[in-house]
Amino acid sequence: MNALIKQTLDERAADGPTPYVDVAAIESVGRQRVRRRRVASGVGALAVLAAVGVATPYVVNALGDGGDQGQVAVDGAAPTPVSWSTGSTVHLGDGVVELPSAPVAYVLSDDGIVWTDAQDGVNLTAGGRTSQLGVSTPDYGRVLASEGSLAAWYDGNEQAFTVVDTSTRELVRQVPVTLDGPQDGEFDGPSVRALDDGVLWFYADREVTGMDLETGDVQGFAARNSEDLADARAGHLVLDDRGANDRIVTTDGDEVGTVPGGGRVQLSPDARYVVTDTNDSEQVLDAATGADVTPAFDYDFQAVVGWLDTDRYQALALDVVETQDGEADGPIDFLVCSVSAGDCELVADDAVTPDDEAFALPVGESFG
Repeated sequence: MNALIKQTLDERAADGPTPYVDVAAIESVGRQRVRRRRVASGVGALAVLAAVGVATPYVVNALGDGGDQGQVAVDGAAPTPVSWSTGSTVHLGDGVVELPSAPVAYVLSDDGIVWTDAQDGVNLTAGGRTSQLGVSTPDYGRVLASEGSLAAWYDGNEQAFTVVDTSTRELVRQVPVTLDGPQDGEFDGPSVRALDDGVLWFYADREVTGMDLETGDVQGFAARNSEDLADARAGHLVLDDRGANDRIVTTDGDEVGTVPGGGRVQLSPDARYVVTDTNDSEQVLDAATGADVTPAFDYDFQAVVGWLDTDRYQALALDVVETQDGEADGPIDFLVCSVSAGDCELVADDAVTPDDEAFALPVGESFG
């Protein structure tokens, strides 16, 4: 299981100590929340996108509620709780939610659980019901992305990226893409990269594009050679060239810092920290200085699942155990780690065992 988790993560190319308080970051998060609400409400006329086609907004409930597809109750996913799934059971903090079927991939929005099923359906489970929002048909990479009440995915049937407001189930935007280049490579298929401050970052036709969901404007980034977009948070981008150092820049092009390159890179919500996996286990680095600030942990392998706030993150951890047939991966534990405190707390012991076949994390990717 260690190898599968490591490979999958690589291929993505509130108790506890008082966290570091960054007033500027708090103000930034507040501005982002206001902006997301403005985006989700659907405003204004939209510009024609010369590079990727026409982005069409819907200001009516174009998707409908999908009907009641199961007796499921969830009171939303904000603030971010520790989460994982085994089978059709999604663990959310101290509770569990039973989905109609096992999720292939899922993310948490402010309103509930957005997940894909084995038939490529994109579903929302919230408020005691499950509704189908659309269809996701990615070839590779991240299947789902979320920010606040927004969720995004690629619909291959429509050949378009879809962004939905999960609080209203309304289609915020659908962005058609034209695929002119070869699409037969493992990494060639369109996929979402991130939702950040009302901007959808996506990969299509061997290019990464950012689209402002409110205005329809297209954003690029100053890439060098073969650099790709690894993550986007708080107006900061991590540019990964698949080998050397990864650059952290602002969307305005200002250089913030560099960190050792790795197969998986993840920024904290305020972009103060960055997770990389240049060694077998992942490290947390200061984005500006590159200093290693990884909290202490006592496991053979650790991976950061996702940030719970600007200081704490959920981590997956396991040990290699001796068996009659040699070494094997032990059960998965989940930790909550604090950068400011410098340590991790066990929150779920033996949460996932090697016998659990259907297993997912709230990162929008499939582990199957």
